[in-house]
Amino acid sequence: SQIGAQLGISQMHVCRLLAQSLDRLRGWMDEEAARAG
Repeated sequence: SQIGAQLGISQMHVCRLLAQSLDRLRGWMDEEAARAG
């Protein structure tokens, strides 16, 4: 069960990292669009 808990924590970490990366990417694309427009 300990391994399961660790897996759950790492999954949470990955999801959070992915969400942050997506937010950063979205903001960067918005900046690029504003610069191009």
